[in-house]
Amino acid sequence: MFDHAAPPRRMRRRVFLGSSTAAVVALLSIATGNTSANAASSSIPVPPGFDASNYPAINDFAGGTRQVPSQLPAADLDPISRAGRQLEDSFPASYSGYYQSADLSYTVLFVGGGDSTVQQAATKAFAQIPSQLVAAGFSPAAAKAGAPVVNFGSAKFPLKQLDTVADSIRPQTKLKGLWGVGIDIINNQVVIHTDGSDAGTTAVAEISGKNPDGIFQVATGPLPTPTSGRHADSAPWNGGDGIYGWGNSEECTSGFGMHNVSTGHKYLLTDGHCHPDYFYNYDWVANTYGSLMGVTVTGSDPMETSASGAQVVDAQALDPGAGGSSCISWGAVSVPPSSLVRYYITGYNQPSQGLGILSEGAHGYEKSGSVSELNLSFPETYNGKTLYATNLFSVAGGSTVQGDSGGPMIQPSPFGPLAAGIVWGSATRSGQTYTIGTMINAVRFISQADPNVSSNGTNC
Repeated sequence: MFDHAAPPRRMRRRVFLGSSTAAVVALLSIATGNTSANAASSSIPVPPGFDASNYPAINDFAGGTRQVPSQLPAADLDPISRAGRQLEDSFPASYSGYYQSADLSYTVLFVGGGDSTVQQAATKAFAQIPSQLVAAGFSPAAAKAGAPVVNFGSAKFPLKQLDTVADSIRPQTKLKGLWGVGIDIINNQVVIHTDGSDAGTTAVAEISGKNPDGIFQVATGPLPTPTSGRHADSAPWNGGDGIYGWGNSEECTSGFGMHNVSTGHKYLLTDGHCHPDYFYNYDWVANTYGSLMGVTVTGSDPMETSASGAQVVDAQALDPGAGGSSCISWGAVSVPPSSLVRYYITGYNQPSQGLGILSEGAHGYEKSGSVSELNLSFPETYNGKTLYATNLFSVAGGSTVQGDSGGPMIQPSPFGPLAAGIVWGSATRSGQTYTIGTMINAVRFISQADPNVSSNGTNC
């Protein structure tokens, strides 16, 4: 059991590991604290002296949240992912996705490697990215990097086919020993997660018999189960802070600072399974509450508003009130705490397979590794409902711990540090550790908000 009473102090440093191809996730655990029964906002204990008039965004989503579709609309993607969607729509029979390498170059995959026509189209699509970044709200400094380097590789199956096959299997999860489905771009396969039972083995054989040879990769392990703070920060609030719920005693981590694209209201992210609450910054050494960091925006959490069986994005928005939220995410632990190294977020991007990701948690601190699987989904029990957590991804290397849920996941890029997602939980398989995250585009879609970005790459 992790000792919450006296975790180490945080260190703020910037470290990114190189990429590596990794095995798929099999054993998972959500990274939150108590899972006490949720109450509607009206039944959560209100902290003494709380003044709702100081939190203007608290009812931004009172009418309910947007439900996530199986594929996000192109307009709701970041410019980099949109370039990939453009290629998928233009060349559905040959485009197989893209991944990144440690040198930050992109490798675009086509069936058979692609001819000069598709390769020229891919080069053009990625060359247009810098001009689209500022229009999408990225830091102006991001566009100065110029067009990214694009290489090409060969694949057997088009991405459209992988998506179609994966979507056909998703309804069968939690049946016949199957519990999850994902996409491995680098290995050009659909990943089937099974519990290892005879029923699961039989189900995989049945599904495999109805699909092309070599299209599946099988990962074995038990169905994930829910488990669920930095410590003395000040407003405007940063990503990576320890947060502690007043009503549910929920210990989690603040995610990226966000802003509503219509109203300009500022938010903080955290995971939905942290339950609605009044979240305080918490000093784990002194065991005392700090300042009130944010209040759950009514209706911002699809976990709360969705009926059993729905596909959901496990995230919620917090209204930080007049304190606001910043474009900064902290690094890991130093003694004394250092304010010299921070991540100033310049934009956002769906994580690219093969590239390094830095995950921040208030208890587990800094973890780094490479993306190994995309579009992972599986059942998740919440308040007695069986929901289907979607738009997840796995990162090989570094396992989160209890209290890290909701923390920022940062992706290096030619355009600066990008928001890639928020921590959902951790995983192990055959001695390999993983972090599981929720992809940022899905969070943007349901919250109708974008990450806060720096004005010049160093200042908010």
